[in-house]
Amino acid sequence: MELDFEKWHGNKNDFLLTWFPHDAVAFESLRRQAPSLCNRDGSGVGADGILVLHTKTSRDITPYQLSIINSDGSLAETCGNGIRCAALSVLVKHREATPKVELPHGIDLALKSARTSAQFIGILEERASGALPLVAVDMGKAIVNEQNPDFKAAQEYLKTVAADLNMPELTKDWSLVTLGNRHLVFSLDKVSRDLIRKIGPRLQTSPLWDGINVHIIKAKDVSDKDLKRAKDELGQNM
Repeated sequence: MELDFEKWHGNKNDFLLTWFPHDAVAFESLRRQAPSLCNRDGSGVGADGILVLHTKTSRDITPYQLSIINSDGSLAETCGNGIRCAALSVLVKHREATPKVELPHGIDLALKSARTSAQFIGILEERASGALPLVAVDMGKAIVNEQNPDFKAAQEYLKTVAADLNMPELTKDWSLVTLGNRHLVFSLDKVSRDLIRKIGPRLQTSPLWDGINVHIIKAKDVSDKDLKRAKDELGQNM
C-alpha cells in the first residue's frame, strides 16, 4: 500500500495528513506504523499525529470521516488544530478540482465518537488571492474538574503517581479538563521537556482514560503596570 502524505501545521501542532480510500485492515496497518512515521529523531518524518480523511474512492474530494491518530498509534477523540488542518485540506481539494466546483463555506466531519464542524472565515474575500482562510472549530463546552464523573478517581490516581515519582507538587494545583479529548493541566514552578518526559508516560497508563494530553503551565508574575494596562484594554474591573 502506497500513501501520499501532506504536511500541515496549526498553532505549532504539526500533522501528517493522508486521503484514505482504503479499508479497515489498511487503516490498522497505518496505526501500527504511526510511531515510526511520527518519530522526530531522523528515522521518521516527524509529527504530532496523523490526520486520516476517509473517502469511498480516490476521486472523492469530500471525506465522510476524519480519524486522528496520535504519534503512539492510539486514536484521539478530537483535536482542534487537527480539525482545522483537515478542513483546509478539503478546501484545497475543492479549489483544485476539475471541472470547477463551488467552494464550501465550511465542512462537517464525523470523528471517532462524535461530529464536528469547521467554518471558513473570509473565504469569499480570499477566493481571488488563493490564500487560505482562517478556520473556526466548535469544540463544545469544556467539562472541568468535578464536572467529570471520574474526577475523584483521577485524584486518587494522581496521589499514587505523585508518590511513585516523589513529586507531591503534582497533587497541589491541577485540573482535569474534557473538551472532546482529555487534558491534565498542572501548574508547577518549573516547565521543561524533561519534566514532560518524566510524568507524561506515567500518566498515560491509567485505566481511567485511553491516553490523555498532559500540560504543564507556569504562572507569570504580573506587575501593577501590566494589570492596569489589562484593565484599560478590557474596560472592566478585575
